[in-house]
Amino acid sequence: MGTLLPCAPPVSTRLQSRWGWLLLVFPLIGVGELQAHLTQRAAAVTAVDYARARTEAGPLGPDDTIVFAPRWADPVGREAFPAMFAHDLLRAAPAELSRFEHVLEIASHGATEPELAAWPVQWEKTVGKLTLRMHDNRDFSKVVDPLTNRVGTDRLIVSQGGKDCPLQRGNATAQAWGPATPAVRYACAAGAVGQVVVPDLSYRLRYCLFTPASPTPIRLRFVDVPFGSLVRVAYGLHTDDERSLSGAPVTLRALVQTDTAGGGVEDVELGRIEHHDGEGWRTSDVPTPKLVGQTGDLHLEVSSTGGRRPFCFEAFAR
Repeated sequence: MGTLLPCAPPVSTRLQSRWGWLLLVFPLIGVGELQAHLTQRAAAVTAVDYARARTEAGPLGPDDTIVFAPRWADPVGREAFPAMFAHDLLRAAPAELSRFEHVLEIASHGATEPELAAWPVQWEKTVGKLTLRMHDNRDFSKVVDPLTNRVGTDRLIVSQGGKDCPLQRGNATAQAWGPATPAVRYACAAGAVGQVVVPDLSYRLRYCLFTPASPTPIRLRFVDVPFGSLVRVAYGLHTDDERSLSGAPVTLRALVQTDTAGGGVEDVELGRIEHHDGEGWRTSDVPTPKLVGQTGDLHLEVSSTGGRRPFCFEAFAR
């Protein structure tokens, strides 16, 4: 007699077995999704939390501001503090935070704001699912002359290639992605120079003086600057260019001019800043100890050996 071989189960039985496993898996997936949904709802910060935070924060001074952590919470947080940010781009999109005496950090999900890591905490409290921290700027000195606010006045002269860039006034134009064209601008060969809001490498908005860098330097002459011990510059590139990691560095030179024996003038470099792709938004100081208490013209010169680069900065003397 031949050997009896085991018979394979009918095809229909095998299919039923497979469908049986699926019938077990699908309900488990549904339970998991429901659990995740309930967890997210439990962790979500509500409008009531932000309303309570607004009450607990109390009145803030004219040199105070608020930041939200994590940074993606900005839109919801700002909606809860309309009086703080309405029509105030210096607060809504600060180029840097050292201009403020105090910064209230409103954080959720255990997040913190990296720019405030070194600032001492004056007080901290929990409000619902939010943590409020009042940071104190121990190096605060009031900005009496924000240089980039001189756009459109006779206290700022912009030139490129030895020729003045004419001042124009019109409507601001925005792009789907990329720097906007400011309403008040200096029409230079490399592009418009003026104040705009740009997203930095981390997509935080920065209100700054857009100065496209190119091989032919753009020179900004700030007239009658009251010098302190340093010139502080906050700067970076529009995130779209910053992320490419393929552009040439941008150089910013700070200069003053002195008279020569022959009756002319010559540049004296105070210092320079170089920005490389991927470094993100930064703040640097140019020391000016020999100019403390003096008033004179400050020249900032922006250039890049590569093509046009969307550089933006804010500067002020301290």
